[in-house]
Amino acid sequence: SMKQMHNCSIQSCPVLEMVDIFEKKWSLRILNEIYLGNTHFNQLKRQIKGITPALLSKRLKEFEHQSMISRKLSSASNDAEYVLQNKALEVVQCWGMHSKFKGLKRAK
Repeated sequence: SMKQMHNCSIQSCPVLEMVDIFEKKWSLRILNEIYLGNTHFNQLKRQIKGITPALLSKRLKEFEHQSMISRKLSSASNDAEYVLQNKALEVVQCWGMHSKFKGLKRAK
């Protein structure tokens, strides 16, 4: 019924959030790289050819804000590590199931 649909607000609609993620350049690629174990900024920058540090930084902040990833500071080095939250894991794993391979294949 229409009444039930009102529970899905623009703010909390998971579908709209996913569309937002898929539409933004590099978004899925960044999540996938973190999923593959490239959890540090410099690793991500190295793996994703063509992304600028400023844009990578912006996307990571957006993901943090959306609770897609969390940022952990490692005590040893002053280097931050990015960890996928359940929401992001679902996105990447679901994407992996729909494509014929686990996660996205990297462009060589």
